[in-house]
Amino acid sequence: MSKSVKKGFLNILSWTRELVLTCNFLTVLYLRSFHIVYFTLTAAATVISAKILKKIIQQPRPVRLQGGKIKMKKSYGMPSSHSAAICFLNTYLQCLFNAALTWQNVIVLIFFHGFALAVVWSRVRLGHHTKSQVIAGSFFGFSCALVAFYCWDSYFSTLNLDGYVDEAFSYVLNLRTR
Repeated sequence: MSKSVKKGFLNILSWTRELVLTCNFLTVLYLRSFHIVYFTLTAAATVISAKILKKIIQQPRPVRLQGGKIKMKKSYGMPSSHSAAICFLNTYLQCLFNAALTWQNVIVLIFFHGFALAVVWSRVRLGHHTKSQVIAGSFFGFSCALVAFYCWDSYFSTLNLDGYVDEAFSYVLNLRTR
């Protein structure tokens, strides 16, 4: 891969947070499903927990050179919250698709697994995290997704709350148009 293509790819991956948040927000608005709201809340709880762990562990991020100057972020790096978030998304989707593994789902999973690996790799390559920080973040996101999916499957999936979620969204969206 040429240097300019790799740099462009890394630049796109540096916008992962915004891309994932936008896609998730649009999915919530479009589907208005309790499961999507549950997924969004558990994913947010995972990221917030990773940020709390950063403050507890207090492991510094790697020092990097940018334009001949030494750059160091003030925030801590262990565990990587980007890695936790993308591995949460990836693992949760894998759990969902395991129930109905069609060739379309396999293609979606291959794309998401590749995207997750690219995001985790980019965090190290861009100098934001060490390998151990992204491994810890990935494992944290993976673990949180398994717990969240187990809770969904065992407790929340039997609740029929989609109508309430749809009503709440309709009410809020109607307030904006008045």
